[in-house]
Amino acid sequence: MYSILKLNLRMNKIYAMIKYVFLFAIVGLISCDSTQKTVSETNNGPDAKVSVNEGKCPEQGTCSFELKEGTSYTIEVDGTGAQYPQYKEGDGSVAQFRYEEKGPEGTADGDYAEVIQFNVPESYAKGKSYVDEALQDVNLMYHKACFCKGQAGYYKVTKGSLKIFKNKDGDLNFDLQFSMDGLNQTIHRIVRQ
Repeated sequence: MYSILKLNLRMNKIYAMIKYVFLFAIVGLISCDSTQKTVSETNNGPDAKVSVNEGKCPEQGTCSFELKEGTSYTIEVDGTGAQYPQYKEGDGSVAQFRYEEKGPEGTADGDYAEVIQFNVPESYAKGKSYVDEALQDVNLMYHKACFCKGQAGYYKVTKGSLKIFKNKDGDLNFDLQFSMDGLNQTIHRIVRQ
């Protein structure tokens, strides 16, 4: 009888521990809820809001646009001198355009991507324009991901122009033209309307 009570007591302790672990897991999941919101669009349909290089997305790849609300970033430099974005939650928004090409079947490093992003300024209803060095007021960055020596990495964009404004529905619209000295780039103009 004593051993049954001992076993029963052990089982109660185990069940209590399981309940606490489960409770902590639920609390952890709830507390991780974020106020971030992402608006995603692809540029492969006839009703695309984003045009690229004076037309549609290049046929060999796919294009997408995301507006990441509740997020902003700064440009940091690591120990090797390479630049990268450091994201943080906040009141801002990040506009991010992505162009991707799939590599040939069976290759490990054949994929190619270009990502262009900037911090959306707080007040742009009447429109804002940035030219050349002023593009860094919104931390405009170009990221190239590929197996291409001397080309891959994050870069500050300091040559080009960006016009940002709201349309009649209050949505973000922009016209970005840029060039990257010394880099081969597929995307050089993005318009969202």
